[in-house]
This record gives sequence, C-alpha cells and structure tokens, in this order.
Amino acid sequence: MKMNWNQFLRESGFSAQIGYTDVIDPLWEKAVLLANTDLPYDVSFYEEEWNRVVIAQETLTLEKYVKATRNGRGTRLDRKKRIQVWKVFECYQNLMKENRVRDINTAMYESTRLLLTTGKSTRYANIIIDEGQDFSDNAYRLIRAMAGEEHPNDIFVVGDSHQRIYRNHPTLSKCGINVRGRSSILKINYRTTEEIRKHTFALLNGISFDDLDDEVDLGDKCQSLTHGEKPVITNFNNANDEFEFIAQEIKSLKANGVELTDICVVARTKKLVEDYIALFTKVGIRSYAIKRNKADDRNIDGLRVATMHRVKGLEFKYVFIVAVNNRILPLPSAINKTDAISELESITSEKCLLYVAMTRAQKGVYITSYGRKSEFLD
Repeated sequence: MKMNWNQFLRESGFSAQIGYTDVIDPLWEKAVLLANTDLPYDVSFYEEEWNRVVIAQETLTLEKYVKATRNGRGTRLDRKKRIQVWKVFECYQNLMKENRVRDINTAMYESTRLLLTTGKSTRYANIIIDEGQDFSDNAYRLIRAMAGEEHPNDIFVVGDSHQRIYRNHPTLSKCGINVRGRSSILKINYRTTEEIRKHTFALLNGISFDDLDDEVDLGDKCQSLTHGEKPVITNFNNANDEFEFIAQEIKSLKANGVELTDICVVARTKKLVEDYIALFTKVGIRSYAIKRNKADDRNIDGLRVATMHRVKGLEFKYVFIVAVNNRILPLPSAINKTDAISELESITSEKCLLYVAMTRAQKGVYITSYGRKSEFLD
C-alpha cells in the first residue's frame, strides 16, 4: 500500500498541521526572544540542538536533557547552560501547541507514540525505503512502529551516505532496526560512467561516511560498467561567456540526436534556475523547470532545469552544473558557523550536493563557472 505522509498522519489520528520553514522558523525566533537567556547562540543553534539531541533522543524533559549525550555537537554545554537552553525549548513547545503546528521530527515522534499506544496490529507487512541516508532517527522509529514487531523481510532500506544533504546521522540499530549481518554494499554502478564515478568520489576524498549504522563506507568497493568522457570542467571570464558555451554545447548535443528531455541544467539556487531559464528562452531553447513538489513529466518537451536539491533521485544522459562559483557553492547562507564542527558539516553537505548533481548523469557531465570559481573545483 502506498500512502503519502499527510495521509498517514491523518489515519494515525494526528490532526495538527505539519509546519514547514515558513511556519516553524518564526516560532523558533519567538521562542528565543521569550526565553530571554543571556546565551550567545543564534536561532539555528537551538533548532539543530532540538532536532539532533532532544527530539532525536526523545529527551523531552529538562531532567533527561541535562543527561543526554551530544556527540557530534561542537558547542559544549555544561549543566547551567543546558538549563538555560531548555527555557527556549519550553517556549518552543508551548508555541507549537498554541499554533497547532509541529515540526516534522516532533510530528513523527508524536505519531510513533500514537501507534505504540493504540495496541492495534500494523497495516504494513513490508516497508521499502529509498534515500535512507536522509531519514532522521525519528523517521526510522516511526517506520519501526509502522512495521510492527520485527519479522522476516519487514523493512528494506536503500541509502548512500555520500548523498547525505540534510545532516541527519541515524543509527538504525538504535532505532529498533537490526541490520547487523544483513546489510550489503552494492558494488556495481549502473548509471554513471567510470570516469564520472571516479571524479565524484575524488570530490569527497578525505571525508568519512557511515553505512547508516556503526560501520564506515569508504566508497572503494563500487565500480561502473560503462566508460565515457571525463567530466568537462571549465571556468569563464564572465557569465555571458559561460552561457554562450552552455547553449552551444546543448545545441550540439541536440544536433547529434540527444533529446532535450535527456539534458538537465542544474544550479545551486532557485533564483539561478529562473535566470538560466530566461536566458535559454531568449536564445530559443525551450526549457522546463522541475519544481519542488512536482514530478518531472517527460511528456513535456524541453531542456530540464533544476536546483541541486530537486534533481536528487533523477537521471539524465547529460548534466550541466552551472555557476559553480565562489560564494554560490558552498552557499554562504547554508553554512552554520556556530562552531567548527557545524561549519565542517555544512561544507560537507554542500559537497554532497555537488556529488548528487554529478551522479545524475549517465553519459556526460559539464561543470561550468565564471569569475572566481568555487573552492570545490580547486
């Protein structure tokens, strides 16, 4: 049975709304103001602390929070500071209740509680999960509750930690999902050429990745079956020269029999996507934006243009990753500078975004920049 998230919540008896960024962010800002602590942390620190420590470990009382482990958190908090931080969390929880909204992890936590307390047998004999590296601890606990008591072939998870772009670091065994002795590393890459695969892994060289549990995935056991050209990486003096090159290459591919629907131009931000679509329209290249909550309808003709986040999970014969410039990748607003660990994690996520974009290509990748190129291309 296939069911979307909101439908599942409704059928589980959860009536409050799911709050997204435009709803949740103002609540965090108000909670920080109401708590009126003298701590020097910004709003993003509290939100991450909530998602990665409090709700992830289900330490929903002050007594539990002051004893919680904070592995992977760079800012040290003694007992006194944790008590002050908890004031913000109390205000935040009260605001969620007052406004009848929940952030996604709180919604999953409460849904799990509902499932575990109803005493009803599960409706799902088997659950298959794709992109498992981006699921949170709360998501996996909810999945465990949905599947019921452990039984043969109850949960099947597919994931690649090299594509982790949301900074979730779940440990399946701690979420009630036992994979010890049951997991396998897929060794054959059927999508990209060996040349693309080697280049993408070189981008992530020196970064440690887990296997979604307690082991390390070095990424050295996989190889591609096909071969092709190495990725084309070119820097231009200005944006006009870059676009002229991209447009000419796309026209050349089309002249050689490649359909526009098999080509995707990928940019870091929505604004860049809009800018490139305007440029393609101006030179007579029909283009189609793959939007956030819509499927890529291949019945609609035209060159595909998408953000790095949106292109995840898709594949094309050729991919152009554009405007890979300094201060665009990594994107300054995406870098959490609360502490050194958070900053490094943010930069790793940005590298993983570039990895995701490159691995959408089956035959060829173009990476272009203009002016000062991204530090990732050095």
